[in-house]
Amino acid sequence: MAVRSGELHLMKSVTVAALLSLVTLICLPGQTVPSGEEILGKVSANYRSPRRLLLSITARGSYADQKGPLSLTLAAEMPDKLRLQGNASGFGMKDLGDGPVLVVFDGEFGWVHDSNSKQYVKIPRASPRGSTFDPINGNVPEFNFDRPEFVVFYVTGVFLSRYIDYFATARIRTTEKIPVNGKDVECYVVELAQRGWTLANQLMRYTWWVDAKKFIVWREVLEGRTSSTAAWEWMSSSNFEEVILNTPLPKDTFVFTPPEGSRLVERPAQ
Repeated sequence: MAVRSGELHLMKSVTVAALLSLVTLICLPGQTVPSGEEILGKVSANYRSPRRLLLSITARGSYADQKGPLSLTLAAEMPDKLRLQGNASGFGMKDLGDGPVLVVFDGEFGWVHDSNSKQYVKIPRASPRGSTFDPINGNVPEFNFDRPEFVVFYVTGVFLSRYIDYFATARIRTTEKIPVNGKDVECYVVELAQRGWTLANQLMRYTWWVDAKKFIVWREVLEGRTSSTAAWEWMSSSNFEEVILNTPLPKDTFVFTPPEGSRLVERPAQ
């Protein structure tokens, strides 16, 4: 079969790119390159059960209803303190509204502020009602806004890779330096498959940019499709600008201060 010059040039380019990627993986200075599963294990050890955390995240997605980028700061102290602040406009988080977000749980009360109406509600902590909250052993009852430990568990799960245990396969695609707080950080680019799926047939493809020294996820790209033979139909990209694990947080982190001009209203009947 004859190969045209343009096709030959393309083949050479692809081959060279693949070889350069392989050389980059082999020649990381001063360290042995771990396998994809080893990287996943190290990330899991960092993220599985932090007592305290602080995350700053910006994200964009190719959703039809997205009005703007997500930009949030999440602070938590396990099991029942949380601060979620920023903007989640049109990013599949309709319950948080289209304006600035402010949710605080101080371990005793919850406070949720609606920037559109300039109102906020106070949520007293409910007593346990016959259900034991034990996420380590898989006992996680349905979401309950009156139980702050439920809220903290679910909200941190969205942003903090509590889903790491759902991944079974990880493959290093390449290495890449990405900017983090003004510095270039060497990262492993790792493609992941959830349990029960392969890298080829999965419906949601996760790609992580993992700090090659600290094993912290600085970027995540999620792609989705409706069938295993379809092209990828939508995508979201998240950049973690700050990740702090198990470091004491300022005392006022979980103190709710009503924004100026806001008023307290009764919580709607459930």
